[in-house]
Amino acid sequence: MGLKQGAAGLKLPPGVKLSPFGLKVFAVLGAHTSFAWPIIKTQCAKVGVDPATMTARDLGEIIGSISAALEQWTNPQEVQLAVRELRALCTQNVELPADAMLSDVGLEVFDVLKRYSVFAWPVIKTVCGRHGVNPAGLARSDLAALITPLCKALESWTSPEKAELARHELEGLLHRPG
Repeated sequence: MGLKQGAAGLKLPPGVKLSPFGLKVFAVLGAHTSFAWPIIKTQCAKVGVDPATMTARDLGEIIGSISAALEQWTNPQEVQLAVRELRALCTQNVELPADAMLSDVGLEVFDVLKRYSVFAWPVIKTVCGRHGVNPAGLARSDLAALITPLCKALESWTSPEKAELARHELEGLLHRPG
């Protein structure tokens, strides 16, 4: 898809190239502000990300600063809508890092959490570490004690609503065999 314009008809400056993912971010922001490119460029620069190669993980790291920048240029309702749409982009195509080691139950947990956050693996790794559980050995019997901390950590990256949805799915994993 050769998208060169944001949803509001905004065009990228001449010579600016974005990845397909970056073009999606531009389109989302362009639907809510005419300052889409300056916001992307500035917020990416603050964390050392090249907008031409921006990934979902990169976007997840700068959503807060994008939100703050949007607040300068648009109304609170537009900011909320844009942030919600950007968070949805973050959760598309989340993959487990090549060096991550997870048990079968851990993979089930990852599959649930990745639907809600690009930070599924860091959440699992951190929560398991704090509770003395090796993610590679995560068993169904460990899961009951980890659901609340997993959801609290997830909430810090997403929203209470997403954390609650994840909680219900994780609780469903408790009743699977194995």
